[in-house]
Amino acid sequence: MSLEEFVLFVHLAAVAAAFFLGGVVHVSEWQVRYATTMQDLRLVTRPFKWGAMFGPILLVILLAGGWLASLEDYDMGAGWLWVSSLGTLVLLVDGPVVMAPHGKELRKAYAEAGEGPVPPAVRALVCDPRTWVVGHLNTGLALGIVFAMVVKPDALGSVLALLVGAALGGWIGLQRSKAALAGPAVKTA
Repeated sequence: MSLEEFVLFVHLAAVAAAFFLGGVVHVSEWQVRYATTMQDLRLVTRPFKWGAMFGPILLVILLAGGWLASLEDYDMGAGWLWVSSLGTLVLLVDGPVVMAPHGKELRKAYAEAGEGPVPPAVRALVCDPRTWVVGHLNTGLALGIVFAMVVKPDALGSVLALLVGAALGGWIGLQRSKAALAGPAVKTA
């Protein structure tokens, strides 16, 4: 195994880990609609705290990707490369800026809610469209980045790929948060 192959493996493994983690968090979000008690809500949202792992995973993606680009002697001015790098930096920043403060609010609301039925204010906080849109937008943005990394379009094509992915992800997040805000749903087999 060459150094280049090893770095590519690390880069792809980190990308896979990010998508796996995103999937787990999204499934957890989607299960919120079925939570009728605080105990249920705490159980289904337990994976939210794993979101803190996105930062280290994204750093590995950036570092391994940069190392890989230098090993393969890519043109660092290539549109797909710098646009994808900027997109990854956006993902790295919005965790501490948007998602972490929301997590802190959730922990406080859970502690104050005690047990019993989910209070409307807690459900509204858990289903906050802002964080659902950002979380799903991140997944769409990440898919746009993967598209740009594979297809390697020029800068405009890369920007479009990231924007389309982000827009679709954000739209899905908005729709899912509306469904979750609608309140408890009967779980079907």
